[in-house]
Amino acid sequence: MKKRIFIKKSRGFTLIEILLAIFVFGLVISVVFGAYTGTLNNVNAVEKTMTGYESGKVGLERIHEDLSSLQVTPKLFYKKPSNEEEHDSYRILTDTSDAGGESFPRLRFASMGHVDLSGEGRTGVAEIVYYVTKDPTDENSFVLRRADTLDFDLLKSKDERADPILCDRIRSVTYTFYDEQGDEHEDWDSDSSSNGFATPAAVAVRIEMDGPDGREGTAIRFETRAALPVVREKLE
Repeated sequence: MKKRIFIKKSRGFTLIEILLAIFVFGLVISVVFGAYTGTLNNVNAVEKTMTGYESGKVGLERIHEDLSSLQVTPKLFYKKPSNEEEHDSYRILTDTSDAGGESFPRLRFASMGHVDLSGEGRTGVAEIVYYVTKDPTDENSFVLRRADTLDFDLLKSKDERADPILCDRIRSVTYTFYDEQGDEHEDWDSDSSSNGFATPAAVAVRIEMDGPDGREGTAIRFETRAALPVVREKLE
């Protein structure tokens, strides 16, 4: 009697099963890719925030060091300006500068905090000017620059755009001056009779920078206060 041999035929995947597998695979990939993109965005945001913090921290430290080395003409040797063009070389002054249609305060003073970028090792009292301009790489952003020159007369012909950038992504800069009685002043001119031709006893600086979300997001704030090493009292 002959044996019957049964051969089991393998069954392939149906079209519905294949489509279902593709759908599940696509769903898994979407979840994984979304998680990866979210992580990458968080990393980029953290990096931008850390860069902003580092820039603001370094910038504020530089300003504090400059103010802590500020120099003034002593009361004994100070002469009141005889006209509007005549000013003390060690004058402390705040005024307003235009940066692409927006106004920002500008601070000028004399300091021993000169930074020699020439490599010649030059030292001495320099005129320091802090001012804001448009960011050369982003027309919607602003940068804080620092002018530093040993020869005060050179500043008259100096190209401000060549001054190094201290901080970028600037939203606002605020200076607050304190007299010897501790009273606050929004601005100062040591060559003005309104201040008694005196110099402030301390200066507070606040910088607001754009956060990782840009100008529409929360600002990053930095503040410092420097007690000035020398003070000229009001003239009688």
